[in-house]
Amino acid sequence: LARDGAYGLRQLTDIALRALSPSVHAPTTAEEAVLRSADLLRRISGRALGACVADADGRPLVVRARPTWDELVGVAFDQVAAEAEAQADAATALVLLDALGRVAAATGDPARLAALRSRAARVRDGARRSLDEPRELARVEAAAAALA
Repeated sequence: LARDGAYGLRQLTDIALRALSPSVHAPTTAEEAVLRSADLLRRISGRALGACVADADGRPLVVRARPTWDELVGVAFDQVAAEAEAQADAATALVLLDALGRVAAATGDPARLAALRSRAARVRDGARRSLDEPRELARVEAAAAALA
């Protein structure tokens, strides 16, 4: 886990998805998993990501495939967002938007912000397709607009 953040994000996503399943239905657990994913992304938001691990002098130590920022954000949030849409779950959509906002507040990199904003737009669009309650949709719309 200490060396592979994507693995930790995958585990948190699995927990969130299980918690959202109708057989388990543990929304607080899902919320906590999403917010912990956000915390992990916040912690790495300023770090260089890429295929090369270098020592303190900049000499390459390891060259291997590593996930990009967009891939990490996708691992953390995409499947949970799809589940929120499938279940017409405004509460999960709002938690996702809150998590995306927390990560956005930790980074000033325009490309990284774009990845977060595109996920917020997907959550908003999913809510538009699935939510029937106007008040719930308005809350999701307002939360998504805060990230735009």
